[in-house]
Amino acid sequence: MDRRQSRSRCSPHDDPSFPRHALGLVVFDPLLSSRALAEAVRESPEGSVILEDHYYPFSSAAFYLDRPVLLLNGRSVNLEYGSNAPDAPPVFLDDTQFRDLWLKSSRCYLLVKGPTVPHLADLVGGDHLYLVKNTGGRLALSNQPSAKAPQPIGEAAYHAAK
Repeated sequence: MDRRQSRSRCSPHDDPSFPRHALGLVVFDPLLSSRALAEAVRESPEGSVILEDHYYPFSSAAFYLDRPVLLLNGRSVNLEYGSNAPDAPPVFLDDTQFRDLWLKSSRCYLLVKGPTVPHLADLVGGDHLYLVKNTGGRLALSNQPSAKAPQPIGEAAYHAAK
């Protein structure tokens, strides 16, 4: 077996030419990147996209989606000052605005950290939360069923986690 053949059968862990620091990026990608969530939303029916909290935890999703997003309870950190300016774009939602938008007939997606889901179930009801994708403890949820998310997650599943 020549060197090329043996290298093609190696995993990145075994390949001496594979940079070790890059292996960390591969291992931690589900925790550091929102690419998988963005791809799941992009492959789903069209709808508004909402990011939970301030912009940074899901900023890569906004990059990969390449479309405008709304921010749920995102008036914090360095966005707070500008978000209150008279000419600030209307991208910041509080819980009440989110609930009103989520319960309308138009499709929405929410990228959220897992521990927030019980609060969302309290806010809109678990029967209005459909799991599109779960990766690295972060989720893409929709307010409507689709081929990727045919069943609501239900309130019992997340209230049990409280």
